[in-house]
Amino acid sequence: MFVRRGESSLITLSAEIEAARVSPGTLGIIPSDVGDLTCWLDANAEAFSDDDLVDTWSDQSASGFDFTAATSLQPTFKTGIVNGKPVIRFDGVANNMDSGTNVASFITSAIGTVFAVFNVTTIDVNSDNATQPWLNDPIWADISGFTGQQLRNTGPTLQNWSWDGNSDIAAHTISTGTWYHTTYRHEGGNLVSTINGGDEQTVASGNRTGGGTVHVGKGQSDFYAGDLAELIFYDVAVSATDRAGIEKYLKDKYDL
Repeated sequence: MFVRRGESSLITLSAEIEAARVSPGTLGIIPSDVGDLTCWLDANAEAFSDDDLVDTWSDQSASGFDFTAATSLQPTFKTGIVNGKPVIRFDGVANNMDSGTNVASFITSAIGTVFAVFNVTTIDVNSDNATQPWLNDPIWADISGFTGQQLRNTGPTLQNWSWDGNSDIAAHTISTGTWYHTTYRHEGGNLVSTINGGDEQTVASGNRTGGGTVHVGKGQSDFYAGDLAELIFYDVAVSATDRAGIEKYLKDKYDL
């Protein structure tokens, strides 16, 4: 191949970037570069000032699934919280945001992937239901109580769950006051989840049998207390290569 003077290093660099991009975990992948993105909430994409109340958290995907809140329910925008980046802060009492959109538009009844970056402040002492996770504190959830990521006081524990007539729960021990990035995946009759890119937890889980609108900060009956920086939904089982790339993107972005 003929290469003009000065181009060889650029060609080599380009090849190295492309090789790294498709090698799991070596280079981050921007969520919008992965197909079947249904919703992308990113606090860093918002233009609020510190301590502003957040009335709308804008979807960065093409779906337009913005999350909104009435004045009395609005969480607070906080700047410079995690690696210099802002977050949306929920009070655990009333703050929550509603997509107005059924969970089936975010993830299907049989398949989907969700990435989250969060820091739990406190977990309600009453959030201790081992078999009915929809009664515990939620990061995000289908308001009807069919799927989501809930927090159990005992442990404390992050419960990634879906409903197929049973409570199918993949659980991880966490700590309050600590930043995490998590991956939740439903595919092939299994619910699979990881936390900070660690070992996968897998439980058998059939297709979801129902669903309601998706909220952040509220489930069927309880509320989330803590910070949420990013939440990303796909209605496919994101491939291992792309999962690793998105996890790397989140890890580097937030220095986790």
